Amino acid sequence: MSDFVKPYWREIDRLGWIEIAALAGVSCALLLHGLSMVGDARIDDAYITFAYAKNLAHGHGPIYGHDLKVEGYSNFLWMVLTAVGEWVGVPALTTARALGHAAFAFILAVTYWGARRLAGRVPAIMMTLVLASSTDFHRLIQTGLETVLYCAFIAGGCVHYLLENKGRRRWSGLWFAGAALTRIDGFVPLGLILGLELMRVLLAEKKADFRALAYWAAAPIAPVALFWLWRTSYYGLLFPLPYYAKASLGMLEFERGVDYVVNGLRETGLWVAVLLGVFGASLRSRTPTLVIFAFLGLFAGYVAYVGGDWMPYNRMLVPMCSPLLVLSAVGVQRIMNEVSNRNAVLKSAGVVGPALVSGFMALHLNQIILDTPLESGKVGHTNHLLRHTKGLLEALPHIQAMVRKPGDKLVTDYGGVYAYGTDASVIEMWGLANKDIALRGNTDGIVAIYGKTCVPCYAEFQPDYFHSVTPLLRGDQDFTNPAVLIGQIFQGQAIDRVIGLRKNYVMGRVRNPRTGQTLWFMERKRDGVSFEPRQVGELEVDYPTPQARGRRR
Repeated sequence: MSDFVKPYWREIDRLGWIEIAALAGVSCALLLHGLSMVGDARIDDAYITFAYAKNLAHGHGPIYGHDLKVEGYSNFLWMVLTAVGEWVGVPALTTARALGHAAFAFILAVTYWGARRLAGRVPAIMMTLVLASSTDFHRLIQTGLETVLYCAFIAGGCVHYLLENKGRRRWSGLWFAGAALTRIDGFVPLGLILGLELMRVLLAEKKADFRALAYWAAAPIAPVALFWLWRTSYYGLLFPLPYYAKASLGMLEFERGVDYVVNGLRETGLWVAVLLGVFGASLRSRTPTLVIFAFLGLFAGYVAYVGGDWMPYNRMLVPMCSPLLVLSAVGVQRIMNEVSNRNAVLKSAGVVGPALVSGFMALHLNQIILDTPLESGKVGHTNHLLRHTKGLLEALPHIQAMVRKPGDKLVTDYGGVYAYGTDASVIEMWGLANKDIALRGNTDGIVAIYGKTCVPCYAEFQPDYFHSVTPLLRGDQDFTNPAVLIGQIFQGQAIDRVIGLRKNYVMGRVRNPRTGQTLWFMERKRDGVSFEPRQVGELEVDYPTPQARGRRR
C-alpha cells in the first residue's frame, strides 16, 4: 500500500466502521430525499463537454462537433473521465452522474475525517450531516457538471493540509493539482495554497526549509504545467474559448460578485459556519487553520472579482462548503469545551445549541424545504433550465433528420446538446466553442453574461442550417413564409442582412406525422441538393412553400 493511501486507511480503521456505516446510511437517506426533490436536472452547458468526450472516445481527439479543433470546454479531467464512460458504451451524462455521486461521497467522508480529527465525534457528525443536506450538491450531481469533482479536490486538499505535519508536508498539494486539471480556473486555488504556505513558512519562528517547500510545491505544479503546455500547443490559445467569449462581461464587476457571495452565504445559512469557524480559531490560533481561513477568504474574493455565476446552484461557492464546515466544527467543539465544567443546564445548552445551529444550516442548505424568495427564484430558474434542456433533447431526433450528412454546418445557440447528439459541424452562436466569435465578437444586442456575438462572421461561415428559437418543436402550420421564421431565429434579422437568408436559403420543416410536432428551419441552397420531400425514420422532411431551388446565386 502506497504512502499516499496508508494514512487514510489507518484513519478509517481508527474512526470505527459502525459509526462510519451509520453516518453513511443517514447521508444516503438525505441524498435520496434531495434527489427526489431535485429531479432529473439537466443543463445544455454540460453537453458541450460531453461532445468533446464523445469525440475523444471515438478516436477523433478532443474536438468539438464534427471537426472543430477548438477548446470549448474548460474542465479537462472531467472531459477525459466522461470520455472513458463513452468509450465503454456508457452515455456521458450517466458517467458524469456516477462520478458526481462518488465525488460527493468523498466530500462527506473527508469533511467527517477532518472535523473528527480537529474537533471530535459530535461536531464531526453534525457538520457532515449539514453538508449531506445540501440540495445545491444534489442538483449539481444531476446536471453532469464538473463542479462536485472540483469541490472534492479542494475539500481533500484543505483537510489534508490541516492534518498534515506542517514541518514535513508531502502530498497535500496534489489535491489542488486535481482541482487545476478539473476546471480551468483551478489554478486559482492552487496558486492560493502555494502562496499562503510560502507566507506561513516565511513567518514561522523556525528557520525556513525552502528545499522541502520546493519539493512540496513541485508535486502539483509539474502535472498542471505539463497540461497547460499540451493544451496551448494543441489548441493554440492560452485559455479556453469561454474565457474570451465571456471576458466582455467585465472582470471588474465587483459589486455584482459581492452580492453573489453575500446572498449565497445568506441563503445557504453558511454565514453561521463562518462565525463558528472564527470563534473556534480565535482560541486555538493554529497556523494551518488560519491558512485555510485565509484561503477561503481569498477564494471568496476571487468569486466576487469575477462577478459570480449565472447558474442557480451557488456553483462558485460550493467549493468552500466542506473546508468551512470543518473549521466550524472546531467552533462547536470550543463551545462544548467552554461549558464542560459548568452546571447541567449549561452542559445541555452546549450540546443543544450547536445542534440547533446545525439544524438551521441544514434547513437552509436543503433549500427546497425553506420557501424563501431567493430559493423560490432558484427553483424557478432550475425548473426553467430543466424544461429547456429536455425540450432540446426532445427536438434532437428532428435536428438529426434535418442534417443531411456529417460535417454539414449547423448554426445553433444550443451548442451542447446538438454538438453531442449530431454529426454536424456546429457553429455555436455565443462563442463558447467558436474561435471567430470568441476572439472577434462583441456584445451588441445580446446578454453579455452568456458570451459574444459576431454577425459579420456568418458571411465567412457559410452555414447550411438555422433553426427557430425555443420551443423548437411547434405546430406543422406555425410558419407560412420565410420572413416570419427568420424573425424566430436567434439574431435572424441581423444575420439575414449579412448572408441573405430570404434569397439564399429555403424554409423547411421536420414533422412527426403522428404527433404533429414540427421543427422549422432554414437550409442553404447549394449544388447537388434537392429540396424534394424525404422520409427519415418516422419523421418527414419537406419544404412547404414554393421557393427558388438549385444553386445559390
